Amino acid sequence: MEIDLINRYVRIGVGEFSEFKSGPSSSSLKGASRFRMEIGQQWHTRLQETAKANQSANAFEVFIKEQRVEADWIFQFQGRIDQLLELESEVKIKEVKSVSISLPTDPENLIAAYKSYFLQLATYCCLWKSSKTTPQDQRTSGELIFVEIESGITQTVGMDQQWAQALYEEQKDKLLSFLHRRQYARKNLFEAQISKPFERLREGQDAVVQKLESGNNNKATVLFEAPTGFGKTGIVLHHALKQLKHGFCDRIIYLTGKSTGQLQVLKQTENMIPPQSGLFAFQLRSSAEHGPRSSEYQEKDRDWDHLQMDPQELFRQKETDLESIKELSARLKIDAFDLTKALLPYADVWVCDYNYIFHPSISRMFESVSGYNPRQTLLIVDEAHNLPSRTAGNFEHTLAFKEVEDVCIELQLNAVNKALRDACNTLAALLRKIEKSEEIASSFLYELSDILSRIETEFSKTHLEETLFSNSARECIWEYLEALRTLQTTDIELLLWAPENKTLRISCLDAATVIKQQLNPFAQKILMSATLTPPKAFLEACDLAGEDIEFIRGSSPWRENAYSVAIDMRVDTRMKERNRYFRPTAQTAIEMRIHSLNPVVVFFPSYAYAKSIQWELEMIAPEMRVALQPKGGNLAEQEHFVSNALKFSDFLFLVLGSSFSEGIDLLGGYVDSCMVVGPALPEVNAVQQAKMHRAVESRDKAFQRIYSIPALTKINQALGRLVRHPDHKAKVLLHCKRFSRDDYHNLLDPVYQNGARITSGNELRIWLEK
Repeated sequence: MEIDLINRYVRIGVGEFSEFKSGPSSSSLKGASRFRMEIGQQWHTRLQETAKANQSANAFEVFIKEQRVEADWIFQFQGRIDQLLELESEVKIKEVKSVSISLPTDPENLIAAYKSYFLQLATYCCLWKSSKTTPQDQRTSGELIFVEIESGITQTVGMDQQWAQALYEEQKDKLLSFLHRRQYARKNLFEAQISKPFERLREGQDAVVQKLESGNNNKATVLFEAPTGFGKTGIVLHHALKQLKHGFCDRIIYLTGKSTGQLQVLKQTENMIPPQSGLFAFQLRSSAEHGPRSSEYQEKDRDWDHLQMDPQELFRQKETDLESIKELSARLKIDAFDLTKALLPYADVWVCDYNYIFHPSISRMFESVSGYNPRQTLLIVDEAHNLPSRTAGNFEHTLAFKEVEDVCIELQLNAVNKALRDACNTLAALLRKIEKSEEIASSFLYELSDILSRIETEFSKTHLEETLFSNSARECIWEYLEALRTLQTTDIELLLWAPENKTLRISCLDAATVIKQQLNPFAQKILMSATLTPPKAFLEACDLAGEDIEFIRGSSPWRENAYSVAIDMRVDTRMKERNRYFRPTAQTAIEMRIHSLNPVVVFFPSYAYAKSIQWELEMIAPEMRVALQPKGGNLAEQEHFVSNALKFSDFLFLVLGSSFSEGIDLLGGYVDSCMVVGPALPEVNAVQQAKMHRAVESRDKAFQRIYSIPALTKINQALGRLVRHPDHKAKVLLHCKRFSRDDYHNLLDPVYQNGARITSGNELRIWLEK
C-alpha cells in the first residue's frame, strides 16, 4: 500500500485492501509453509484446467486496475482475478482458495474464518461493476471456491452484488477512518516545531548538521562516523524528524544493535516532539518479551471501534510501553504482541532491534503493517559496525542429537502422525553419526536438506493439539524449518561443522548480499557508528562498495587531550603466552588502582580470562574488591550492576564486545583509569578458519579483515564510552606489546595512537603520576 497523505492518494492491491485490519489481529508471524503454498498452487492450477474443460470460466488470471474516488480520496486498485465467466448478460467472478479445514462445512464457518477471502471477492465484483467498459445491464456476481488442501474436496459459496457492495463499503470505511487519523496527525506535525536536540551545538557538530541538511534530496546512503559522546543520536533524529515533517519520508525506523540503547532513543525522540504534534514514537520489543499467549485470549480480529479505543489516544496518554500493553492485553484478553502489531500503523517512529529488518523470518512482519512502505521510510541503523555479524548470526543454527531425540520421544508418546515421527527419527540417526569436525562434506548438505524438507512437509500436514505438544518441542521443529530456509538461501555462504560429537552447527560466513538486499528498498538510509573505519572494509561487509554513498565524519577536537594512553610492552597476552603473565597483569591493575581516585575498569577478551585475573588478585590482594560482569541480564540489571560496582568495588572486569563495553554509558565521568588486556582477537574456530581459507586477498589482509579489524573495533567502542563530555578525562593502558605493532596500532582511533611505551614498573608509575 502506498499512501500520499498530502494529495489524498492511495495505491493498493486488492489483496492488501481485503486484509486491512483496523485493530488487533491474531495472524501468525510464521506464515504459510512452502509445502502448503505449493500444494495450494497445484489445486489452483488443477481447478483452472477443470474450468476450461467444462467452460465454467472463459478467462483466467485477469489483471484489473481501477481508480475510484472515495470521500475525497483517490483509490487506485489493482489485482488479478483467478477465473472469470463473462456472458452478455452476466459476469461471474471466481476466486480459488485452499484451506486446511475439513470440507464441506457450514458457510457461516467459512465466512467467520476467512473473511478476507470474501472481502477480496467482493472488491473484485465492485471494481468490475464500476468499470467503464461494463454494460450497465450486465449483472455481476461472485463465487468463492474453497478447496481442502489435503483431499481436494471443494465447496463453493456464492455472492450477489448486494452482499459484495456491503462488504466493500464496510472495509472501505475502516480504511478511510485509518487514513483520516493519519492525515490529521500529519497536518498537526506539519504545523509543529521540532525541538533541537541540544541547547547549543558543540564544536564539530555544526559541520555534520550542515552536511546532513545539504543531502536532503539526493536520497543517498549516508555513512556517519563520529566518536561516542558526539551526539550522533540527537543530530540524526533531529534531521530525520525534519525530513518527516516536510514530507521527504512517511516513517522513521531506528534500529539499534543492542536493546540497551532503545529507551534512550525513544526518550530523546519524545523530547524533540511537541506534545500536540500528532507524531508518535514507539519502541517495538521482541515477541518473547511480550510473554506467552494465554489460552483465554480470543483468536479473532478486534476492531478499535469495537474495543471503543482510539490507538492515537493510547500514544497521547503514553500507554504504549511494554508494561502498559501487557496490562491492556490482560484486561481485553487479547494477545500482547497482537496489540503491539496493531499499534504500529499509528506510530511515525519505530525504535527496534536489527532483527525486524535483517532476520529472514521476523522481517516479514512489517509487510502486513498498514501504510508501511520502505520506499517512503527513512532507515537509521545505529551501531552499524555490528550489522555484518548480527545479520550473519541470524543464519546460524545448531541441531543436536539429544534435542532431536527428545522431540522424537514426545511425538511417539503423543502418537503424532507416523510420517513426521519417521522424518524426525531419520534426522536423529543422521546427527548421531556426526563426529567433531571443522568442516562437514558438502554432500551432507543435500541429505540434511532432504530430511528437513520431509519434516516440513509432514509438520505442515499435522494438526498438533497445544496440550499434546510442548512449546519446547514445537520450537525445536520451527528451528529445523528455519535451518531449512537457511540451507535454501542462495545468497549466503554457509559452513557446516561439528563443534562436538552428535552436534551440527550451520554458520554463515558472509551475509553481505542479504544486507544489501534488505537495505535496497529504503529510499533513505543512515548507517552510523563510532567505528566505521576503515570504511572500505565496512562497505565490503555490507556489499555496498560502489554504491552511491556519502561518508560524513564528525570530529570532537576536545577528545584529543582527553586521553592519556600508554602501551605496556612488558606482557604478551597471546593465548599460548598469557598464563605466564597472570601475576604481572594483576599487579599492574593494583598499581593503577593505587594511583586512581575511582574504580579501575579492566577490559578482557573473554570471560574466562577475566576470571583468571580475578583469582590471581584474590591471592595477592584479597582486600581488593572485584566486580566481574554477570552473564546475561536485561538492561536494568546491567545498569544496576555497573552502578553498584562504581560505588563499592575497586575494579570492574568487563568483556570486550559485550553490552557492558558497548551499550552501557554510565562510565564517562565516573572512571578515570582503564586497562585493555590484549587486542581481543576473535576466537580461532572453524568459522574463522573457513573465512581465512576462502579469502581471495593475501593472508595478511585476510587476517586483518577477519581478526584484527573486529578486535580493534571492540576496543575503540569500549574506550569511547569513557569520555563522553569535554570535562571527562581517562588514562588508558593498552596492556600487551602487540599494541605497538603497526597492524594493530594503526587500527586504533587516532586519539589513542600517541601513547608512551612502558618497559618497566618505574615507567608505569611515572606515567600514572603525571
